[in-house]
Amino acid sequence: MFGKMSKLVSVCIPVYNGEKYIGETIQSVLDQNYTNIEILIQDNASTDGTWKLLQEYVRNYSNVSIQCNPRNYGMATNWNIVTSRAQGEYLLLLSADDTLDAEFLTRCLKMFAECDTDIVTTNHYYLRNGKRDPRPQLVPAGEYAYFAHLVLKNNPFSINFTLFSRNAIHQLSHNGNLFRRRLLTCDYDLWLRVSFYRLRVCYLNECLASYRMHSDNLSRQAKRMLRHTGLVILSHKKRLKESANIAYRMTILRFLYRYMRLVLKREYDPRMFRTLWCELWR
Repeated sequence: MFGKMSKLVSVCIPVYNGEKYIGETIQSVLDQNYTNIEILIQDNASTDGTWKLLQEYVRNYSNVSIQCNPRNYGMATNWNIVTSRAQGEYLLLLSADDTLDAEFLTRCLKMFAECDTDIVTTNHYYLRNGKRDPRPQLVPAGEYAYFAHLVLKNNPFSINFTLFSRNAIHQLSHNGNLFRRRLLTCDYDLWLRVSFYRLRVCYLNECLASYRMHSDNLSRQAKRMLRHTGLVILSHKKRLKESANIAYRMTILRFLYRYMRLVLKREYDPRMFRTLWCELWR
């Protein structure tokens, strides 16, 4: 147990124009009651004061390392760059506007020490206008080894508050990249692959972090995210039909319903609608 509680943890923070909140994010990592941490930050060619702020942290903290891309490579590529820099036995990908409670890493590492698991993930708060509200519990606390049907239903686990073991990273990576698809929903693809590889996930139903809700969240791009989620699901259709066929078809129906709502607004993607409609009857 004590061996796992002394391993290096890599906290990877991708950022783009995050000057407003990234200071809080970094400070929440520095304030962890677990101290063997490297903080890796990848600036995706920000145009605000992010880089200047990051340089101040490098001057003051020896465990903070920063890099800046020469141009904006997109979200998924930036995530791959920062996670590829990790040297730790455990890896956390943290959004540049979210925060961790002080005991987050200690609680996750304790679960690694007590359970034979590959990944530990926790519940979290929604942070709105300075107020924290617990995210509703979507699944019971415990261990999961195959859960594609749960990902299709409501994706109960958050990539932002998940600690991956080095073994899990090794199995999930391809050509050095943890995320295989350059989509806004590349994390959704990752969770499906975690399930397909039957990696063991321990879910801790304790709110140990905060997900910030504000106007800059990617939820503003809801239509694009809907299409990207559809692309991810269709890319795994063979495995999903074999192992979670009912959930797969219910998900296709749900997506068709959402696209029908876009039809009424004259905003829908006709190609994706036709693809989903044909897939439903195969």
